[in-house]
Amino acid sequence: MYQFHYFKILVISAILTYGFNNALGSQILSWDQTEITRTLGPETIEASASFFVYNSGDDLIIIDRAESNSFACKTILKDKVIYPQSRAQIDVRFDADKKEGIYHNKIKIYITQETESISTLNFIVEIPEYIECQPKMHSWDATRPDTVVKSAIKIDPRFIKKIDAIEYDQQQYDVLLLASELDPYYYELHIKPLNNKRPFSSNITIKASSLNGAEIIERLYLFNSQSIDKNL
Repeated sequence: MYQFHYFKILVISAILTYGFNNALGSQILSWDQTEITRTLGPETIEASASFFVYNSGDDLIIIDRAESNSFACKTILKDKVIYPQSRAQIDVRFDADKKEGIYHNKIKIYITQETESISTLNFIVEIPEYIECQPKMHSWDATRPDTVVKSAIKIDPRFIKKIDAIEYDQQQYDVLLLASELDPYYYELHIKPLNNKRPFSSNITIKASSLNGAEIIERLYLFNSQSIDKNL
């Protein structure tokens, strides 16, 4: 009986000691920030950020590794050893593939002799839709071969001032771009088919220039199912 109680005391003591050491470790290391957000411009192919951690304790701490949840996000440990009363730098780079969206990258930080991460860094990267078209696709069939269709176009004023050009097959379609009187960054595109023998697929290319001069291109896709029906 006494041995059993002695074993319980040892287990409880070990748990409390482990919890105290973990709590102490979390107090010793402090970050300047744990979340950074970047927005990519049209001419940018990479987003980067630097996180800084400070060791306010009396012992040196060794960063074992930094693990990211994304293959597109790479981490560089500028300093693995954090001496007392000094700081370390962790650089993060995100390689953009130019797909619009918001990417939430999480980087877990591990120190030596710890199986659990001590901190999680958040690196949020936004790749805007510089030219937004709704809808991006139109189709016609035998029931509506010559119907005029419309797409709403909105440009991001953070990067674009205006649309430069609209390119399309003028023998197959008549296209009209109307600017809004209320919103200088909003347009309406009217598309009218000119003949029923047009090809099954074609597109309209919208071109603009960024504030830094980079070319920005967006496309609308047009489908004419009549061309398939006539060939069956």
